[in-house]
Amino acid sequence: MYAGRLLARLLVVSVIASLATLAGCGNSNSSRPGGARAATAPPAIPVGVFSAEKRDMPYYLTGLGNVTAFNTVTVKTRVDGQLVQVAFQEGQEVRKAICWS
Repeated sequence: MYAGRLLARLLVVSVIASLATLAGCGNSNSSRPGGARAATAPPAIPVGVFSAEKRDMPYYLTGLGNVTAFNTVTVKTRVDGQLVQVAFQEGQEVRKAICWS
């Protein structure tokens, strides 16, 4: 008796699933060329075309947060002594031929 109920429920579920599948596949407008979908298509949207330029971006983002470095480096001196004179200015360009004496 339990097997009979299970078989009946399985038959009902399979019939409902088959009907739902057939209802989803039975759209008659999509199978004909020039059907209802072609008549309800939205109008084309105009698209602008511009040539690329290289310049600064005028947008600045500000916000609050923390900055954490991915890598850290320990700098160790190779000589001992005191710094007596600074022979350059901050931001000065350094060239290969310059000899500090």
